[in-house]
Amino acid sequence: MDEEGFIDRNEECRILENMVEELDKGKGGAVVITGEAGMGKSTLIEWVIDKAGERGYDSFQGSCISRNGLEYYAFKEAFEDIASPNESIPSLPLGISIFSDGRSEEEIPLFDSERQNTLRESFEAISSMALETPMIIIIEELHWADKSTLLAFRYLSEHSRDHPIMLIASYRSDEAVGYHLLDETIHHLKQKGICKEIDLTSFDVDDTKDALHSLLGEEPPYWFARGLQSKTDGNPLFITETIKSMRSKGILIPEEGVYPDIGSYLDWPSTVKYIVERKMVKLDKKTKNLLKYASILGPSFPYNLLSDFVDMDEMEMLDYLDTAIEHGILEEMISTEGYRFTQQAVRDVLYESQFKGKKRLLHKRAAESIENIYYGDETPYGRLGEHYENAKIYDRSYENYVKAAETAEDNDEKIRFYKAALNVSNNTSMDAEEVKEEFGNLLLEHGEKLIEEGSEGDLFLEDAKVIFKDLGDEERHKKACRLLGEEQDNIYK
Repeated sequence: MDEEGFIDRNEECRILENMVEELDKGKGGAVVITGEAGMGKSTLIEWVIDKAGERGYDSFQGSCISRNGLEYYAFKEAFEDIASPNESIPSLPLGISIFSDGRSEEEIPLFDSERQNTLRESFEAISSMALETPMIIIIEELHWADKSTLLAFRYLSEHSRDHPIMLIASYRSDEAVGYHLLDETIHHLKQKGICKEIDLTSFDVDDTKDALHSLLGEEPPYWFARGLQSKTDGNPLFITETIKSMRSKGILIPEEGVYPDIGSYLDWPSTVKYIVERKMVKLDKKTKNLLKYASILGPSFPYNLLSDFVDMDEMEMLDYLDTAIEHGILEEMISTEGYRFTQQAVRDVLYESQFKGKKRLLHKRAAESIENIYYGDETPYGRLGEHYENAKIYDRSYENYVKAAETAEDNDEKIRFYKAALNVSNNTSMDAEEVKEEFGNLLLEHGEKLIEEGSEGDLFLEDAKVIFKDLGDEERHKKACRLLGEEQDNIYK
């Protein structure tokens, strides 16, 4: 599947295409497509509609809105053009008005004889239409479904297996939290073997790289795909919108090999911000305020650090954390006795919603809390460096970044922290020549090793070349040039 040159859900497409093909044999079925906002549910549904259209099948599409008490709202919307007697449709029995018994939802119990008559007569009308032309019925936003719509979906799913009727429902898993009637409906249908479920999950790094290739028309560097996947949590819509935003701002020019540093990119597109803000709309003010404080600490944070950082009754704070977990904003990390934001975008939007002056003071306070709790080798020097940098206490930031680089266990971490130390060194009185030399040697060795392994090492060698030119180290500068396939007789060429 390739919608707008981007999404690739081969296994999901195979399941849906097999169900469409079964309609030829007079066999129907039901499927629920779930996933967080941005995972590609609507795109997948559009693909199914196109496939059905190629076979000449009919598609009827409706959407639920805010559990508003309107009886069978989504089904009425789907069949709005034929909901009243229509002599132009011979297979629709005259006198039948689909999904209508003239009462409001408040007036009707969940199960009663009149409701059952409405469902039976509506199904008879729909199944007689399907004898003429197989059909697909799509009900979107099922997390907003009123109880009558859920009952209708259940009834049609149970009765359509021997008719050329395919039902597709979709809902956002992050907005269905606590809607027990929806959970019970889907559980019942799955338990009876009546309904399939497709759970759209995030893209991994390889999926992201393939998606970027389709989006950009160029093979992206692996480090860029990895950074984007981490930043967007593999959400296909977040990936697409972020790439569009970067291109419009001229900071991503793949045809010229220009790729930005993802780690420092906080400027989320408005579409992503809207999705994130909608996810938090049900949170009470105190829970949201606690999450804003937590966002200062980073994408993840230990419980004891948050407790020291926030002046709040412990039991009250735990209640707010539980609320955030219930709404899919945080998840607990049992092994580290901490929490993490379920999406980087959620943390970023909360962080950016605070005033700069307040954030500077909060970062200073966060650094002090870390120093209150951790000692010696357990100290997260990298986090300390970040907090002091954001607090504009640059000497302390530089010192901690250097310690973080020196104690890091892998080269990627060492490189990240050395680079951060050198970035803040211009705002300090520190002599960074020795650190710069150590960083250059690390880049040179790492880049050479990657090239020997057949991986991408040019980026590291380019940085090493610049550092050694700045230091006046002609020998190592030439080595970097040689590894890059460049010939230079003079270091300043």
